[in-house]
Amino acid sequence: MHHPSWPPGQRLSRRAFLALSSGASAALLSGCGGSASPAASPPPGTALTPLLASLQQQTFNYFWETTDPVLGLAPDRYPNPPFASIAAVGFALTAYPIGVENGWITRTAAAQRAQATLRLLWNAPQGAASSGCAGYQGFFYHLLDMQTGTRSGSSEISIIDTTLLMAGVLFCGEYFNQSTTTESSIGNWPRTSMGRSTGPGPRHVHLPSAFHGLRRVVSRPMTALVTTRA
Repeated sequence: MHHPSWPPGQRLSRRAFLALSSGASAALLSGCGGSASPAASPPPGTALTPLLASLQQQTFNYFWETTDPVLGLAPDRYPNPPFASIAAVGFALTAYPIGVENGWITRTAAAQRAQATLRLLWNAPQGAASSGCAGYQGFFYHLLDMQTGTRSGSSEISIIDTTLLMAGVLFCGEYFNQSTTTESSIGNWPRTSMGRSTGPGPRHVHLPSAFHGLRRVVSRPMTALVTTRA
């Protein structure tokens, strides 16, 4: 897969990635309100500079073009992605509504991509096995196999990366609020997914002593956020 912003075979350097990532912050500043229109004009006085507008679109293009359209998994790095990162999946989910609001993709296409991602996350096996699972008790492994959506190698269960993933899930749940079958399924997913975050961690993974407390610190505010939408 070739991203138009990068020559074939050239690795995406950390500096280049940070330049692209700054577009995500610019995108958030432009605002997304879940409107029905394919593109919304920013309020007077909030238009992006040409540089930020370019970075915003390049950042969106990166996530839209490098994410698997069937499974919805976003690679941890590009090119030659060895595995997916759940944090990158969260960023990609955030990018889709931004693309709609700027008129770069249709709302239908964005909703279908988000739905595919959430379907994979929901159906991915959770358990204490050392392989063949995507996570445990609602928390996901940091890195997932791009083909199966299950744990990649000896990747760790990650509290922070699960949080970044769920931020994207919640963003899509708020944005895709129309009464279509696809958008309704997206809005319902966050409310039904957070109840998994209970119980001890798997024995084969070394977890910090604060894991159990931190898990509740992360999951309970998220649960409150999603249940207030019901």
